Amino acid sequence: TEQMLATVLRDGPLEASPFVFAESVANAAAGQVAIDARAHGPNITILQREAGALSAVRRAAQLIASGTADCALAGVVDHASPVLHAVLDRFDALA
Repeated sequence: TEQMLATVLRDGPLEASPFVFAESVANAAAGQVAIDARAHGPNITILQREAGALSAVRRAAQLIASGTADCALAGVVDHASPVLHAVLDRFDALA
């Protein structure tokens, strides 16, 4: 993500490589963990800024409570970085 955003900031959005983008997608890490853990079943990525961690735990609990899953792994990654804020600022996307 940092590499892709740095390119966007430096050279513009049309220069961002699709090869770098593939590893910046939020569910890429979740998919890699699931493969390594040999997990089966739904693999859900939740992006809700500050609420993401609690939403992920809530969704995992719902899957277990409904009988859809016997167990669940919920994790969180903070995707906000200084370069992300710089890109958003460059394109007037900050509130």
